[in-house]
Formats: sequence, C-alpha cells, structure tokens
Amino acid sequence: MWQQNPEGEFAEMVANWCGRGLSLEVAEKFAVDLTWNGALEAYLRGEVGLIDLHSASPKLAALVSGFAFAIAATLPFAATAFAPAEHLVHAVLIVTPVALTAL
Repeated sequence: MWQQNPEGEFAEMVANWCGRGLSLEVAEKFAVDLTWNGALEAYLRGEVGLIDLHSASPKLAALVSGFAFAIAATLPFAATAFAPAEHLVHAVLIVTPVALTAL
C-alpha cells in the first residue's frame, strides 16, 4: 500500500492519530517520526495494532508442538504394552481420545 500511494497512506495515518486525540500538528510530526525508520512497521503498529513484529518464534512453536504430539503418541503405545490381549482394542480406543484431549 505504501509503495502505491505513500502520500495517501501518510494522510490516513495522520487522520488515524488525530482520531485518537492528537492535534493535527502533533499527529503529522508523530507520523513522520514513525515512518522514518520503516513505513510498514508504522502501519502495522498504528492501524493493525501489532506492537512487536518479532514476538513469534515459528521454530520454537514447531518444536514444542512436535514434542507435545510425541508425548501424547506414546500413551496409546503404552496402553498396548500394559493391556491384556483380550482388551487391547478397547484400551487403545479409550487411551487415544484421552491423550488427544490432553494436548
């Protein structure tokens, strides 16, 4: 958006800050200061409400998710190890939903 119409986006940002209670002069100064280091970050902070652009860690999220699924997957296998042969299917059918719910 900034690349297509930077003047319009700047005016919209100024209007946005005026709508939040700043005077026109202060809103223009504030918008200039915000866009000095990065117009995209200023847009995300001001209009979308994102504060920190680097708060998510996809690698950590994938690692924790994989670990949780691995732990939950061991429970049905443990049920097969400890359940009597005649109740094996029932044990797995009971333990599996419980393990998935625990996730």
